[in-house]
Amino acid sequence: MKKRHLLAAAALLVVGSAGPAMAQGADYPNKAIRIVVPVTAGSGTDATARFLANALGKAWNATVIVENKPGAGASLGSELVAKAAPDGYTLLFTYAAHYSNQWVLKLNFDAVKDFEPVARLANSTLVVATRGDSPIRNMSDLIAAAKKSPGQVSYASAGLGSTGHMAGALLGKMAGIQLNHVPYKAASQVPVDAASGQVDIMIGGLASALPLIRSGRLHPIAVTAAKRSANLPNVPTVAEQGLSGYENSSPIWVMAPRGTPQEIVNRLSAQLTRIAATPEFKDYCFNQGIEVDIQDAATFKAQAPAELHKWKQLVELTSPERS
Repeated sequence: MKKRHLLAAAALLVVGSAGPAMAQGADYPNKAIRIVVPVTAGSGTDATARFLANALGKAWNATVIVENKPGAGASLGSELVAKAAPDGYTLLFTYAAHYSNQWVLKLNFDAVKDFEPVARLANSTLVVATRGDSPIRNMSDLIAAAKKSPGQVSYASAGLGSTGHMAGALLGKMAGIQLNHVPYKAASQVPVDAASGQVDIMIGGLASALPLIRSGRLHPIAVTAAKRSANLPNVPTVAEQGLSGYENSSPIWVMAPRGTPQEIVNRLSAQLTRIAATPEFKDYCFNQGIEVDIQDAATFKAQAPAELHKWKQLVELTSPERS
């Protein structure tokens, strides 16, 4: 009898100790989920977050709130999530700056070690474009013009250290040309000034350039991704035009604070990747100039260190300009 009572007591202790952990995943979510976007409203990352927040709320009959926390090159929002409770109720929807900032700014968090990868859902393609009537019609024209007048062909980006800046630096290195970088503070002004001829070309987000491309005011030379954009199927990639291996685009990732229970991470990953595979999300991304690009938590986590290294190399290409 005594032995039986001891076994029963031990069983109760096991159940009791496991109870909170099991409940944490079993009844998740049981309160509002907060999605932090480290940039202003209207960006591709923000638009993607809002679509998925709405869909996730409907799927789980839960409240999902999107909060924009811009500042310090998108690092403020990342730091907020890094320091949040690791319970699955604070998530980060972010982009390339999350990793590139590690090599540019003095941060109070580690881009890899302080986060649990949840999913990669989309890819924000960049476009190289010039004014509609420019004599530069393709990459060969651009390279020839830059070689004829080194440092005179200008390109606009969304600022020092932006994805467009790094894309231009990589282009210059691989093509053996010197371009004149013109950084902008307002990304929305980049395609406008390229269309008016104030700069020779722009390298920036396809979403912001699409209206001017469709109106004929901008002429797309190339896209920077590894494959052609569904929005511009007749526009070749940079790599297709003689620079084999060239690729630069900005993924959209979802992360949670380090220590978030794996069961919750897996539930989030499964639900978000399911939504991202729907025709509704694909249509939405198409209209935003974004490409669907899905990775689950395990795949994303395995690639995170390589992603960090990739952006380190790209940042190093821009370092002479920073100094």
